[in-house]
Amino acid sequence: MRKAILFLIGVLGVAKTAPYNPLRYVLPYLQAGLDANASAQAEIFTASMPSGLDAAGNLAKVPFYEEAKKHHFALSYLPWQREIIADAYLLNVSTTHKLHKSWALTTGLDFFSSGKIMYSDLQGNSLGMGFPKDIALQVGGVFKATPNFALGLKIKYLYSSIAHFDQGVQTRQAQGFATDLAVYYQKEFTVLYGFSLGVVVQNIGTTMRYTGSLQKHFLPASLNIGTGHIFALHADHKLVLLGEASKMLVPTPARYAWEIKAPQTLVSGYDANISPLQAIFQSFYDAPGTVFFDSQTQTYRVEKGSRFSEEMREITWKTAVQYRYKDMFSFSVGYIYQDPSKAFKNHITYGLGASYKMFTLHFAHALALSRNTPISNALKMALVVGI
Repeated sequence: MRKAILFLIGVLGVAKTAPYNPLRYVLPYLQAGLDANASAQAEIFTASMPSGLDAAGNLAKVPFYEEAKKHHFALSYLPWQREIIADAYLLNVSTTHKLHKSWALTTGLDFFSSGKIMYSDLQGNSLGMGFPKDIALQVGGVFKATPNFALGLKIKYLYSSIAHFDQGVQTRQAQGFATDLAVYYQKEFTVLYGFSLGVVVQNIGTTMRYTGSLQKHFLPASLNIGTGHIFALHADHKLVLLGEASKMLVPTPARYAWEIKAPQTLVSGYDANISPLQAIFQSFYDAPGTVFFDSQTQTYRVEKGSRFSEEMREITWKTAVQYRYKDMFSFSVGYIYQDPSKAFKNHITYGLGASYKMFTLHFAHALALSRNTPISNALKMALVVGI
């Protein structure tokens, strides 16, 4: 029994001695959860109940939302690091259009403002003021293959000017492309129970380059798998239980000998100078684990099982429950956890939604239980209009 408990602790990556080795990518707003409805549910968007905000999350859910209405227009707003930067925010505008009983079209615009920033060189001399911003233009298509199953494809054009200077060197505006692949399945097995399953692969695309050098930055590509269980407590009352696991599809930083005061040599892990497509597959086995240096033998060794444990620590776990009344009102609460060695999310989320005729309002809030993140203690808001 003792061995089994120790093994589970290692697999789940809860050991406090796990080395800090966060994943590195740019444009984090692309996976910050623009969907205010999903944000109230621990950022679960793959298999949650369909909403008018699904163009920003799992677009395969679009044909299942308010089937009597053909068009939805949504506006979402999220303050960004409001406790540090007063004027940084994330804005999303999206539309969904049901062109046929089997086809739907989605469009979207993300605008991320980092606020007003003063730049300086390595000596501290002022280089002027800037207003860095990021923009993502999106268009997607959805095909409803059966009454219970749909799949979608989204294409994004990305523009980024997040910095004008990097360590005193002037940068350039970066551009790139990305795609999302999404599937969604839902079925009502009885009048009292329904089930949903969603899978979304996000931000598979090019790398971003901000300087004339060959240094490239990966997008926040991720694999997201979720399930939902819908219980009808009464004709007007439903309870939805949700769970989701998310895995980033970017390279894990390797361990080099120079980190331990020796000539630069790859000790454990894999080189990150690879293509985005190769990074997707490599991300499942490239964790370097915990590396030790034996001063007596002057050699390095990797702790047994630590590479697998680190891979498991790269999974973000989410769970949530939602109460719905007549599909007119909803209240959600959830919990999201990411290991401290991988940036760390330890949040309780909650929020509500209310519909009246053609209008729906969503509010969500994330309460950090430990270290803050860019969306901690921020109120996310969204308005949806359906016609």
